[in-house]
Amino acid sequence: MISNGQPSNEFPAPLPSAEKGRGSIAGKVVLIIGGVGDMGRTLAAELAEQGAHVALVYRRQAAEEAHATKRQVEAHQRECLLIPATPEDDKRKFARRVVKHVVDTLGRLDIFIDYSSAADNGEPHATNGDEASGSRDVFPGIGMLVAAMNQIAEQT
Repeated sequence: MISNGQPSNEFPAPLPSAEKGRGSIAGKVVLIIGGVGDMGRTLAAELAEQGAHVALVYRRQAAEEAHATKRQVEAHQRECLLIPATPEDDKRKFARRVVKHVVDTLGRLDIFIDYSSAADNGEPHATNGDEASGSRDVFPGIGMLVAAMNQIAEQT
């Protein structure tokens, strides 16, 4: 969040308060990458409580946490699409496939949240989408952002 041109220490910014299912994000589809830890699960549940459907890209070793997040989202009568991340040579191609899968399954994509920099231990780490397949980061980074933004732009 930026205040008076200076970054603030507030993170994440609170979502606008709204009556359950009637918020400004009601009916929107949110794609989150890397958000299966406690903070990501809380974010996904809050989005669902405000009426959003969630698509979640997660590391295979975090499958249990991803399914716990899915249960919390679905408790708010919202869809939750789980997509396991796979280390691939072409992360941009994977990103395009993820966005297409979200749109094919949930009908659209409205919001993209990259939580992958805090996915391991809450500490951000840099990613450029081109890391070697042996890297701890299997998320497509900038490629996912570009694919998501292209889809959102096409819908408007």
